[in-house]
Amino acid sequence: MRAKLAPAYLTLAVAISFVYQEWLILLVALYRFGDLLYEPVFCEKMRNGDARGMLVGSGGRLVVFLLGLMPGFTLGLGPVQTLAILATLNIVMAAWSAGSSWYASIRRVALKGGDFLMGAAACLASLSVNVPRYFLVGAHEGDLAAYSNILTVMMAGTLLFVSFNNMFFARATRVGRDGVVSFFLRSSLLGLLATSLAWLLIVDNYQVAKVLVQFGLGASYLPYAILLPLFWIFYCALYLQNVANCVLIYAGGSRQIFLSNFLLLIFLAIGFMGLPGAISAYRALIIAVAAMGVFLLLIISLAVVRLRSDDGLSRNCAA
Repeated sequence: MRAKLAPAYLTLAVAISFVYQEWLILLVALYRFGDLLYEPVFCEKMRNGDARGMLVGSGGRLVVFLLGLMPGFTLGLGPVQTLAILATLNIVMAAWSAGSSWYASIRRVALKGGDFLMGAAACLASLSVNVPRYFLVGAHEGDLAAYSNILTVMMAGTLLFVSFNNMFFARATRVGRDGVVSFFLRSSLLGLLATSLAWLLIVDNYQVAKVLVQFGLGASYLPYAILLPLFWIFYCALYLQNVANCVLIYAGGSRQIFLSNFLLLIFLAIGFMGLPGAISAYRALIIAVAAMGVFLLLIISLAVVRLRSDDGLSRNCAA
């Protein structure tokens, strides 16, 4: 379904890039396109209980991503050139991981309502990630570059927790509903504890954050070290979103996933278009984190409601 929605997704990305005259938007969309193609492969491995395959697949993609960053550091390439390399590698890795047999089956798959909603939700999620960039195009060039570079590295880091999440979730589903509930509670607690570590980046006037920024982006980006604590919170929020998505997919909640991602896009639009004044990287990140917080409350609530309704249904069937 994601492959069938790809033309519409890419057409929208090209149109937005043309309107804002910013190639970074298109390149990020191409990078996310590789993710859209790879995620169904992950779901298939999850369905088959191939925990090792999920871990190796995501770990391999993470290594390739880090290797793709090396030309940017060694040759001093700009964000456009670096993102072009990463987007190409991501799409190639997705195609290689899936194999020709999976793509041949696209033509044979019948369109179902749940599949359409999941594919549309994935496209909305990719669009939401890019929304802050659209509004930063008119800001200072350094703001857009810093935001884009840090976000790109962070999105690559999501491969780490997605691989482990899917591995442990595949094991949890073998136990049944109790295993899924245990996975949901433990993973949510881990996400909340990890979020609290953001204070380490603020200690002693952002010294830890400055070291990381200087190592990753260079001394010219040191003024943007204040972005790292918010990016860490955003990263943990993405982890919690992935946990809730796993539970909703298990419970057949494709409609809830689509609805929550649609509302996230609305929250972001309201935040960026409703507030007056110039948009800086810091302000854009605050809006994104605030919208993500509201979104998390919604999607986690939907996951809890779905688990409770399934529990009530199973009890009625047992009676």
